[in-house]
Amino acid sequence: MPANLCEAPNLFYFRKITTDKGIWQHAVGKEPDQKMGYSIDDISRALIVINEINKFYPSLNSGNYRDKRPLKDLAQIFLNFIEANQLAKGNFNNFVNAKGEPLPEPGSPDSFGRTVWSLGNTIRDGITEEQKKKARDLFEKAGKNFMAEKFIRTEAFILLGVAEAYAASNDSSLQDYVQAILTEMLNQFKSAKSAEWPWFENELKYSNAMLPYALLKGAAVREKSNKALAAEAKTVAFESLDFLIKETMHENVPAPIGNKGWYKKGGQKALYDQQPVDAAGMVIACLEAWKVSKKEDYKKTAEAWLRWYEGINVSQKPMIDEEDGAIHDGINEGNVINPNCGSESIVSYLLARLKWTEYCCQKS
Repeated sequence: MPANLCEAPNLFYFRKITTDKGIWQHAVGKEPDQKMGYSIDDISRALIVINEINKFYPSLNSGNYRDKRPLKDLAQIFLNFIEANQLAKGNFNNFVNAKGEPLPEPGSPDSFGRTVWSLGNTIRDGITEEQKKKARDLFEKAGKNFMAEKFIRTEAFILLGVAEAYAASNDSSLQDYVQAILTEMLNQFKSAKSAEWPWFENELKYSNAMLPYALLKGAAVREKSNKALAAEAKTVAFESLDFLIKETMHENVPAPIGNKGWYKKGGQKALYDQQPVDAAGMVIACLEAWKVSKKEDYKKTAEAWLRWYEGINVSQKPMIDEEDGAIHDGINEGNVINPNCGSESIVSYLLARLKWTEYCCQKS
């Protein structure tokens, strides 16, 4: 990662692992693991990346890899994948093999939520009017499932998508979804929290920071129409994010909750394996908290989490390859850097870098 966080990010590796079908899900080292095919989880976040790259760094329309496709063509690949994998009921198939054939297992609730997020983003920031329209069609078809999902991370991702779609249209009907999801998330927080554990459930797992982030984005939608709900959502967002910031420090450096055991209330916190997606979530949530609260400590914390990728972490080794922009898949036990560089790692990192650009860099 360049020392100047406002420089354009390196898309060399991102382009390298993107085909005319999508972005490869996994890699062995830096070579795509083609037998693992594609995942809509990664495709949807890659679509957001391209939309935002086009907005802030349009000079990256051609690459320094063999891939010279303009950004709108990459966005179209990802949007086509989502369209091809939307099912009759409006939900989505998740996994596709190397030939582009859907695998039989159904999509996870979180993959549905992340896809809705990407469609809402494309409604707002899609590169072409045709892409915006297509995203709205897919979003509206998915809408019948918005209130059927009760997993809290899925709710958070759906809320992000609805908030983005609302920002593009001011469609008052979307406020009802925002109110319902905010209320459900706040009820879960009230049910699970205690004085020493102000959190939404009795365990810290993955993508934790997306929960307070979604509350802040949802609060912005309801700020004028339901001030009491918006105020409560912001209060809970700050309280839970402050708790998360405290719990994800280890010997004065950022340390995501490890996926080898997670962190159950009253239990032992897992230090490994640390995932880049969780570091990215902390950047995004802290920047949003800074924007809303104007408290500089949140911005400093966001930068500290971006520097996690540079080596300000428990391993003291960089997660990013400056030469090609690849991101390693995590920090494993013994502070060993995972040699593989899958798509989730790079797309989540780019989402964090682009949020920094949006909030902290002068836009041309």
